[in-house]
Amino acid sequence: MAVGVAVLLWSTAFGVSSEVLTTASPAVLSVMRFTIALLVLVPLAAGRPGFIRTLRQPRTVLLGLFGVSLYYSLTNIGLEFTEPGTVALTNAALPAMTAVLGAII
Repeated sequence: MAVGVAVLLWSTAFGVSSEVLTTASPAVLSVMRFTIALLVLVPLAAGRPGFIRTLRQPRTVLLGLFGVSLYYSLTNIGLEFTEPGTVALTNAALPAMTAVLGAII
């Protein structure tokens, strides 16, 4: 069930984001996305052991900034210049591109 919901949310994210961008800026969309995630995920994670300790680590901040915030902000900007389907295909190719880059490095 959880996997099905995750696939459904992922598959509609770019289309919904593209529609939201007709009335909001990429920055507003990013803030809205992270606010919703914060409201849903923090209560779920707060009870886990080591949650607060993990939040205090600089590595966690860097991963959140570059691995999530910057990525989705740039994706939102890209949605202003291309179609949601193109963005979805590019996003789906990221694991393969990461593996190729890892092999090169």
